[in-house]
Amino acid sequence: MAHHYQVDTLKRICGEFVIASISPHTVSRFLVSAARYQEQNVHRACTEYILKSASAVMSTPAFVSDMTSDELEKLLANDRLGSISEAALFERVVKWARGQLARADDPDGTGAASAAAATMGGAPDPRLKKLLHPLLKHIRYEFTPYHPLCLC
Repeated sequence: MAHHYQVDTLKRICGEFVIASISPHTVSRFLVSAARYQEQNVHRACTEYILKSASAVMSTPAFVSDMTSDELEKLLANDRLGSISEAALFERVVKWARGQLARADDPDGTGAASAAAATMGGAPDPRLKKLLHPLLKHIRYEFTPYHPLCLC
């Protein structure tokens, strides 16, 4: 509302409140909202939090449900992304992508979607490849053991 009515003091206070409320469970939604409303201070604070706490953030259901592909790609491209191994990063990005497909297949959240949303007849869903393609180029595979790469 503060953004809509361009009330600068209210925008500042709301931004400070959001920054003080950042946690692994809230930061993905805050980051995406900050990008949408061009709130640079909140976006910067969220990015810094994720860069320092990537493992904790990427383990939450909120990461799967709230993070956008664009924001995730920016995070993955950042060389300062820490607190997570490349193998775990790969696994969490694949889990995120599968979650995005499940949400697309069940937009009302009723659970009526097929349990095999990310596979079609045992073969990888082509939508999974399309979703992962711009993201996986940022994984440093030289630091990743081969076994997590079999998740797709």
